[in-house]
Amino acid sequence: MNILLLSSLLYADAQLDKAERIRLSEEIKGLEKRGRWQAIDIKYRKILELKDAQPSFRDHSIAAQASSNLGNMLATYKRVKRAYAIDQTEDLKAWFGALEQTLAPVEITVGRSFKEDFALKIQDELYEPDDQNAFAFAQKVLSKRRKFKGLLPYGEYTIGNESFTVAPVKFPEEIKELLSSAVKVKVPPPPAPPLISYMGPRFSIGGAYTGAGTPIRDLNVNAASFAGLGGRLSLGWQVHLRFGFDIFAELDVRNMMSSLGKEPLYLEEYGLTEDGTEFSGDNYFGAGLFSGVSYSIKDLDMFAGFSISQGVAEIQGIDTSTSSNYQTTCIEESRDFSVCDDNTRLQDALVMRGNITSGGLALGATYNLFSITDKLRGGLNATLGLQSDTSRTYYWGQVGLSITPFRSVKQ
Repeated sequence: MNILLLSSLLYADAQLDKAERIRLSEEIKGLEKRGRWQAIDIKYRKILELKDAQPSFRDHSIAAQASSNLGNMLATYKRVKRAYAIDQTEDLKAWFGALEQTLAPVEITVGRSFKEDFALKIQDELYEPDDQNAFAFAQKVLSKRRKFKGLLPYGEYTIGNESFTVAPVKFPEEIKELLSSAVKVKVPPPPAPPLISYMGPRFSIGGAYTGAGTPIRDLNVNAASFAGLGGRLSLGWQVHLRFGFDIFAELDVRNMMSSLGKEPLYLEEYGLTEDGTEFSGDNYFGAGLFSGVSYSIKDLDMFAGFSISQGVAEIQGIDTSTSSNYQTTCIEESRDFSVCDDNTRLQDALVMRGNITSGGLALGATYNLFSITDKLRGGLNATLGLQSDTSRTYYWGQVGLSITPFRSVKQ
């Protein structure tokens, strides 16, 4: 019973496919009169999808005309051969013979990462309409799918950065083996630009501000906070990377010669006189390293990174709130003497000397105003830094002139 039911269903499906093939064939016949080649191609492909019905000689022949007008010569060749297998007419033999004498199989693949123009070009102009259609069809397929498998007219071609030749080949008897002899062309992306596109010196010089905040940790003796003006000079090296930003490292020297809002205090009764001591006011001198990244937007360079400094400071006054043993502090000037007093004026007069090692962050910007060479340009620079030695915060800034490597538009 089940077998009879299954057979009936299969027979019904076969009859439906045959009826559908007849319907599609009639539509193809009507479309041919109006030259609707794209529609004919779609109808023919639907016939090929039917399991229990095969295209007729007329279906193959009309579909071959359609694909020929569309420029799909590989489909044309296959359809002509299928029609010839049903009826070996001289016209069909001459047709696929002409295709074999003027076309050859080609397989082209354009890599997804290839971003440049990859229009297919031919050295010599094509005059035959079928050849022109074939060439235009390949261009269209490549632009949409970045790959093409089909037949192209003989000639010298270029696509992207690749050149190739389409030359006569012997067509195999089996259509399935046709593409095995195809000219295979792969268009890889152009080689990546070098990691480093350019490198050069960077330099800056200008006025500087140096300051130290209030101590945050108790010690036997902590110097008072200070701030003053001086100068900063830096010299380093900058490297342009292909990613669009730069890396740099520079060595700098910075000093503070003039204290802000604070005059030296001399106590003659303790031997501190303007003539008798080398101390002339708060001062600082140090050297450091500043390294980070830089990014350019037209004439504006923005940069940020890590900075470390090692310096020597001579500061007058102690911070009594964080100096637990300031009463017994002893200082040494041009001659030896000790002061152990809690007098307020004396606390302000004590001179502290010591080394400062600190590290932190710095950032800044340069607005480039002029070109020095085709690789260097100069401009106005502003930099700010914030550092710490775990006992207090130090801050510095610079305004001055800078010279940096120039990143061109092409880079």
